[in-house]
Amino acid sequence: MDRRFCQFGPDPLLRSHFILKPEDAQTLNGLLGTEALLLGVFILLMGLKK
Repeated sequence: MDRRFCQFGPDPLLRSHFILKPEDAQTLNGLLGTEALLLGVFILLMGLKK
């Protein structure tokens, strides 16, 4: 399974384990947004491949 699928699930569910300082929440949100964008591009490309 693609690593992006494996990481995208636990990050939002286990936020309290990753956020130690308030600014870490903004960083995690940026990472999740980037992962969502990359996952969308990956799914789009997989669909176009067929």
